[in-house]
Amino acid sequence: MAANIARFWISRLHGSQANDFEVLRCLDVAARKLNESDEAGAQKALDASRVMRLTPDGVALMRAVAGSLGIVPLVLPRAAGPKLWCAEDITAHLLLFKDFATAASKLSRGGRGHLFPLCRADDVFLL
Repeated sequence: MAANIARFWISRLHGSQANDFEVLRCLDVAARKLNESDEAGAQKALDASRVMRLTPDGVALMRAVAGSLGIVPLVLPRAAGPKLWCAEDITAHLLLFKDFATAASKLSRGGRGHLFPLCRADDVFLL
């Protein structure tokens, strides 16, 4: 993925305060660790990104993507700010993630454990 596209998604999903350079570096390390079958190393790299919140649009898209891929959404609180996307925007963006179903299935390991923190149906994404 081109860096400018990745930066768009980082700011859209995590807000303008997210350090996109650092997030991209951490994602690169995490990808290498996963290719080496080092899930603990990948998790450490993701944790180092310090991405701790999702924008309202990020929450909506994350829930839609997780639902369409049959995985549980991440546990991240919702950052303050306006919701800019309507339902049609979420649906349009959802199509971009359909090719990741196989990888998502592998990461979720059939629901017996997850690389990322999970949420329960009753978790709330508010500060």
